[in-house]
Amino acid sequence: MFCCHCLVQEAGVVVTISLEVDNFRVAYGNRTVIADLSLQRMVGGQVVGLLGPNAAGKSSLLQAIAGVSKPAAGRLTLTVDNHELAPKQAREAIGYVPQDLPKSAALTSFETIVVAGRRRQGAAQARLRAAEIMTQLDIAHLAGTYLSELSGGQQQMVALAQMLVTDPAVLLLDEPTSALDLQRQLFVLSEIRRRVRDTDAVAVVAIHDINLAARFCDELVVIQAGEVRAQGRPEDVLTAELLREVYGVRAEIIDHQGVPVICAVG
Repeated sequence: MFCCHCLVQEAGVVVTISLEVDNFRVAYGNRTVIADLSLQRMVGGQVVGLLGPNAAGKSSLLQAIAGVSKPAAGRLTLTVDNHELAPKQAREAIGYVPQDLPKSAALTSFETIVVAGRRRQGAAQARLRAAEIMTQLDIAHLAGTYLSELSGGQQQMVALAQMLVTDPAVLLLDEPTSALDLQRQLFVLSEIRRRVRDTDAVAVVAIHDINLAARFCDELVVIQAGEVRAQGRPEDVLTAELLREVYGVRAEIIDHQGVPVICAVG
């Protein structure tokens, strides 16, 4: 069983992780939503923001990388210290938080996180890690609350905890801040960034707020109609021309301490 946390701690040496996506094609029946999509190598310690308009293919891409849906074609390569993981190992090393979260489980928040942790560790350790993660995310007060009783934002926080307790090498998050207030959005993105830098994991985050993406992400990938339009550093990717072509808006871009800030003007 793969565990990023264990690898990072082993002998006090930080492992090197990288993720590559080559020629992915995703289709639903006869409808192709992603065609021959490739991403430049993403390396450990980085947060990669996945941007694009509605129906661009962001969720479909994350699902295919996570193994939730099988791509019709293409190759996923996850490498740890120059060793390519076998497909089963790669799937176990990937954590995924979907956009639509299940709400029907008759379990408390703490129980759902423990269940997730049991996939990687024993019962006692899973309970300890679950409590630790809930404290880190400031949701310990929700431990005894059932999923069905949580608000949308609270459900997102619990879903994040369910992923983090498994110590994945790759974190895939589909709009993890969509139901959160601004303070919680900043907190969650800060935690994701801290986590990947502490463990050398890779995070890929689909997000609609371009300014938050520019602030917290080391790299951005912009997709449109299932194709990559740009990939690189926020200051290189976010241009007025790209925003006009991809989003259909006129925008001014202001440099704030090296971070681009987008101001839509029409």
